[in-house]
Amino acid sequence: SAVTDGLGKATTVYTPGSASPDQTVSDTVEARLSNGSSRSVVITREGTETGSGYSITATAKPTLLLGNNGSSSVTATVTTSNGAPIGGVPVTFTVSGAAGGTVAPATAVTDSSGNATTVYTGDSVSAAGSANAVTASITIGGGTYTAAVVIEY
Repeated sequence: SAVTDGLGKATTVYTPGSASPDQTVSDTVEARLSNGSSRSVVITREGTETGSGYSITATAKPTLLLGNNGSSSVTATVTTSNGAPIGGVPVTFTVSGAAGGTVAPATAVTDSSGNATTVYTGDSVSAAGSANAVTASITIGGGTYTAAVVIEY
């Protein structure tokens, strides 16, 4: 439960579970007002590649855009299988889904913390209830690894 601030915004922290790290898991988070109205967002944690020594995950802030032309910061994190960050890895970001939108830059290089960031911008005709996936892909150690995050309207 969260209380709104002076601007009418409430904030909470979503922490995904750690079970089945190699499987894709979707959770629905719902915000409900005292008058009964609600909004929900589906947060998808893509399974991380394991066994090869590398892992990639993707997160977006925010995962719900209110209105057209909204934007979200999407971060891909690349690590070794023991969690050590890997810098200097090119990450390619792509958009899929019916809601439209773009990412810029389309390719970013991980920093010393293993993070590469792009900005997803929705288009002017995205309808409420629609969604897109932003996928982050790397090729490292002879393998290709991907992770995706869903951004909803």
